[in-house]
Amino acid sequence: GFRFLEVVVGEFLPYMVASNVSAKRIVRSLLEFASQRKIVNVSLSAVNLFWNVADHVKSVEIKEVLMGLRKVAVDSRPDVRNCAMRSLASTIVSSGSNFRIHPEWTFTMNDILMPLLCTVRCLFESISLPIHLHTKLYSYCRYAKTKNEQQQNMTDRKSVV
Repeated sequence: GFRFLEVVVGEFLPYMVASNVSAKRIVRSLLEFASQRKIVNVSLSAVNLFWNVADHVKSVEIKEVLMGLRKVAVDSRPDVRNCAMRSLASTIVSSGSNFRIHPEWTFTMNDILMPLLCTVRCLFESISLPIHLHTKLYSYCRYAKTKNEQQQNMTDRKSVV
């Protein structure tokens, strides 16, 4: 399955984007392969393919790519996690000049970077932070968790319909 996806992304993605095929399906497939636990090279290759998708999609669909990379950026495997973090940073840097303040940069900050920071914070709670940073980060983490749960519930409802 992954070899097929590699060919689709590598060879046919420009044609698919030109014919208005949604990147959402491709991103979901890449996320599944990046998250699988059997073959780490497949995970790493899938993360790298996010970069190809990001180069070809419209600004509306870049959100899907960023969300996928954010999810993989907290993988328990260091190689996969680091690859996802680098790809996420590179995607933001390369696409950021095309972002408008609203909605792309607001989305990137509120839905990608801050929740990622909160997740990392939650994973490494034992690290001591100055109390004022700890309090602000904790408050935002609670807000982000609630928002993500609401978005997941909406997504689940849409998939049922």
